[in-house]
Amino acid sequence: VREVRQNKYESNLFTFVYTNETLPKEYCPKVELDQLMERLTKQALNAALEREIIVRNVNREMVGSCQERAPPKLPPQNSNTKNFPPSVPNPVDRIVAYAGQLLVFEVPKDTFYDPEDMLDLSLTLLNADRSKLDPNHWLQFDPKNREFYGVPSLADKEQQYILVAQDKQGLQTNDALMVEVNQDKFKRDYSATFEYQIDMAEDQFKKADNKRKFIEAIAKVFGDSNTNNILLKMVKRLNYAGRTSVVLQNTTLLNGLQGCPMAKIEKLRNVLLRQDRSVRDEVKTILTSEFQISQISVSPASKFELFHPFFLY
Repeated sequence: VREVRQNKYESNLFTFVYTNETLPKEYCPKVELDQLMERLTKQALNAALEREIIVRNVNREMVGSCQERAPPKLPPQNSNTKNFPPSVPNPVDRIVAYAGQLLVFEVPKDTFYDPEDMLDLSLTLLNADRSKLDPNHWLQFDPKNREFYGVPSLADKEQQYILVAQDKQGLQTNDALMVEVNQDKFKRDYSATFEYQIDMAEDQFKKADNKRKFIEAIAKVFGDSNTNNILLKMVKRLNYAGRTSVVLQNTTLLNGLQGCPMAKIEKLRNVLLRQDRSVRDEVKTILTSEFQISQISVSPASKFELFHPFFLY
């Protein structure tokens, strides 16, 4: 028996500490200890003591040859070791964005490499003249997720940028890259428009992060795994103070020789609206965490507007 100590908070609770002298001391008898602990259970002890003493817990503490030792500390690195700047083994070179469509491009992990910090580098996106990006520029960069993101318009053209990688010691390297804006999808003729009126100022909505959140939320409403089918056609200020109209199109609804795909348009409309023209609760739940929707309208576009009435809600 090594010790019997009384609990300072419960006077009738004691800790009973003992060792077993039959166990060898020259080495750690781990197998024998495991076997003993399998038998020394709380249930077995309470059965043997016949409730004269109630055992609450049983545990073991390793001592002597079985005591766990902390791993040895590594010697400090030589502060005179030379630090090398990062390199660019796999440059990004060119990214293709589509006017009206959300671009999200994650910088590949093997773009930069640093012999000391490996892939643990901080990234920054700058203009070609190394100036900071305007907060209202269509393209932005998320350094935490290493992502380019934004929705270009028809007015946005091909532009060069510099992606800067910096190691922990402040040494840098650059990857000069081009972002091309393709206008092909924007200029195609689609058969329907989806207009969302939201309670947010136009200049606030036009920020890259809000456009991204809205388009990703719309994709979620329709159960799409990505935003490839969503085209941002127009953002315009409404007469109501602080209200903006956001016009989207679905790139799967192309005008073709078969006429207006009314059945498909109606199916998509039913995702957004009930028969009584009210916005569905599921749509509100997904959108209203960031955007307050005041009205949604769905209408055939282009030449079909002459032959089919608007679905206005």
